[in-house]
Amino acid sequence: MILQNAINKLKIAFCLFPHFYKSYYPKIGVSAPATTIDLISLSPSTGVSALVVDDNVTSEHKQLLEYLHSEYSDAGIHNSKNSVQIEQAIIALKQLPPKLLPSVLSKLEDYNAEQSNYIQYLLERKCELMRTKEFLTRVQAAVEIKHDLFFQTLSSLVINSFLKSFDEQFRDYRRRFKELVMADEKGEVYTEYIDFVNEKMNEDIAILTLAINHAGCDERECISNDCTAMENHRTEVLRQAEVNFFTITFTSAFLPNGEAQRQKDMVFRESLGELQKFASLDHPDILIPGKYHNEAPWLPAQRHLALMPAFKSPSGKLSCIMNCVFTIFKLLFVGASGLTILEGRTDDSSVPGADDLLPVLIYVIIHANPPDLLSTIDYIENFTPRAITGQDQYMLMQFRGAVEFIKSMLNKNPRG
Repeated sequence: MILQNAINKLKIAFCLFPHFYKSYYPKIGVSAPATTIDLISLSPSTGVSALVVDDNVTSEHKQLLEYLHSEYSDAGIHNSKNSVQIEQAIIALKQLPPKLLPSVLSKLEDYNAEQSNYIQYLLERKCELMRTKEFLTRVQAAVEIKHDLFFQTLSSLVINSFLKSFDEQFRDYRRRFKELVMADEKGEVYTEYIDFVNEKMNEDIAILTLAINHAGCDERECISNDCTAMENHRTEVLRQAEVNFFTITFTSAFLPNGEAQRQKDMVFRESLGELQKFASLDHPDILIPGKYHNEAPWLPAQRHLALMPAFKSPSGKLSCIMNCVFTIFKLLFVGASGLTILEGRTDDSSVPGADDLLPVLIYVIIHANPPDLLSTIDYIENFTPRAITGQDQYMLMQFRGAVEFIKSMLNKNPRG
């Protein structure tokens, strides 16, 4: 009875500090299991009265009592709830005859070996669960991608069906558009077309249902102007309507003046080709700050401009310009930040501004030399149905300013 009580109480106590088997067993000549954790070594705590031990007990018995008393003192100092279990273990151990201590220690060692095997089992199961979790994470990502592709396909089908239902009206808008010559008059017709699409879209059940099902929002909320899902669908419908419109009317819209306008673009591009030979980083009209030279020639930004001919819609070409300017900003920030770190400075000089952007943008435009650049700018400004605001307005203004500066360079000296 006393033996089993001591074993049970010590099991409970030693579960509170698993370092026991490495910090205590070596001191009494018993080998510790290899899987135990060595957290602390045996050392008496201070600030608590020492434990009085009978001189008749064995040294092993005495050391174990001192060890438990040390843990009990620590628990008391930290107001730990574990002090009760440790106190019960001390009482049980003091009641244990010294001759039974080897049996207790043997039972405890066997118990720890069993627990070590169980811990090993738990670790293996944990690894399996982690692998399963990783697999499920990949499956979830694949499902989300397929879900997005499915919704995009369904959305495209619904939008195309919606636009085809008013094909007769759209043909009339396109006919009127092609008959006009002045760009501002064409712009008015296109604005009427977009307003018509916007009005009919608010009445279309399929568009509304698609937005509700995708966002999971209330029908009344979707009808209101506060619904983000409906606003995203409205933007996508207008974008698709724009693409459909300018796919058919592109030549009439992009080159309203015909061959004369195309010749003007070709002459400008040839002039930029000549200017490339002289437009270096330290060109007197450009003067790019030296801290940005390491990022030259800003090829990622040039590639965005090279993509402009692939788009028929004004918003598509505008997105290429936005991406170009934004990419330059990022590259300037990276270059200046790296220099600031190397120099050990922490000021705000690493933040590029308009004075840093414009010279680099001029350089990028000259060396990218995209085709039909002048017509592209006019095309965007004439047929963007809604006013460009905020960041997009700032970037387009910077781009237009860079083109005007290049024109002044060519007028001053065509050869740079």
